[in-house]
Amino acid sequence: MRTAYRKLIPPLILLAALALLWHGFPQLARSFGRTLDAGTIAGLDTGLAALAWLTAALLLIRLLDVALWQGLVVRRTGIAPPRLLTNLVDVLVWLTTMVIITSYVFNQPVTGLVTTSGVAVATVGFALKSLISDMFSGIALTLERPFNIGDWVQIADGTVGRVAGISWRATNIVLQNGVTVHIPNGRMAELILRVFNKWRDELDIELGYGMDEEQAERILLSAVSGLPDLGAHFRPDARIVAFGTNGVMWQLRYWLPDYPSRSDLRARVHHDLLRAMHVANVTTAPIQQHILFERFRPEELARHDTIAAFLRRIDLFKLLTHDECEELAAGLISRTIPAGTMVVRQGEGGESLFLIREGTLEVIVGTAGHVVAQLRPGSFFGEMSLLTGAPRSASVKTQTSSVLIEVSKERLQPIISRREMLAEELSRILAERQQATTRLTSASGAGDDRAASSRFLSGEILARVRSFFGLANAQERPRTAVSG
Repeated sequence: MRTAYRKLIPPLILLAALALLWHGFPQLARSFGRTLDAGTIAGLDTGLAALAWLTAALLLIRLLDVALWQGLVVRRTGIAPPRLLTNLVDVLVWLTTMVIITSYVFNQPVTGLVTTSGVAVATVGFALKSLISDMFSGIALTLERPFNIGDWVQIADGTVGRVAGISWRATNIVLQNGVTVHIPNGRMAELILRVFNKWRDELDIELGYGMDEEQAERILLSAVSGLPDLGAHFRPDARIVAFGTNGVMWQLRYWLPDYPSRSDLRARVHHDLLRAMHVANVTTAPIQQHILFERFRPEELARHDTIAAFLRRIDLFKLLTHDECEELAAGLISRTIPAGTMVVRQGEGGESLFLIREGTLEVIVGTAGHVVAQLRPGSFFGEMSLLTGAPRSASVKTQTSSVLIEVSKERLQPIISRREMLAEELSRILAERQQATTRLTSASGAGDDRAASSRFLSGEILARVRSFFGLANAQERPRTAVSG
């Protein structure tokens, strides 16, 4: 910057010298009055005045270059101004200086000069109006900064892209498919833009009037419970937006970390929502001609035939026949558990298993309260306690309001006593679940070693199941085929 300001020294010195010379010119004129005529003295006076105005113009141009173009503009925008803009300003300063010299120094009329200059400037301005508009719009955009490099913006026509650069001529926007769109700054300044730091996506779905608001919220929010946590100000929510002809229109709103992840996370939300609806045995609102408003009766959820259908959709109970599912469901009920309730605690004894019909729960291990997993509709926990009587291996707490079904040893005892092959199949399933959990936290073997380890673990669990349910050894009773 100091080097730049040095450019101001020569015109300043020259202007100061001209000022001193101008101040002492009357005495010089009297001294040379005997040898110089009046016309020569007047010419010298006029020349000094014209030279002073030209020097002042040069000083102004250099001052604009140092203080404005290379100073303020570069500091605010980080971009050097285009040469065309600075040259146009320089020409304007020189033209103005020439008009002043012609009028005030030489006492000549400037009407024709001003008219001619105005026509020339208008002609040039009309020819370069788009370029000039883009340049000044670029200056406004870089000074006001309505968006920054890297921001995702949506233009009025629906185009969405990331701002890759802003020049004096155009703004470059890169679309998600990699295509770069160049939008002139003049056009960019006129557009209505939506600038996104965090992106919120929305999903509209119509659910039947037979579903109450708590159940709908549980199902919808469980579909977005696995999305990245963006903080307390960006929590997903579900709200009613309209009462339609066939059902209630719900809107599920959730936040995304950035626009590129929108497609993948939306597909994930659709997948999880469909799964949650399938597990809860609910569908979207059917098309109907008449609307029937009926208050939801919680006791309908507890009917054993509804629970039996739910049991048949759980992997652990797919081994049971239709009649066995009906028998097991006859003594089961669904319970609604408020959010934040500790369902089971690590180390406690237990002889039951819990099925998640609706809602989301979290698995907590250790006294520090470390959350290691999240359970969603269709999942179950406590299977080792149900089948072997083992203490609870972890604590489980409801993250949202949830609907759970508890299956006790007493309800399963008659069924497993009649079909002891169930014990072997259930032991195999438990062994596979335990090995899958182990592989997530540590490296394990492969091939024959893994198969042998699975068979050994399955045998250990089977022995504990037989002991817990009081079953005879495999050699003491004939086997009965397992049917689904």
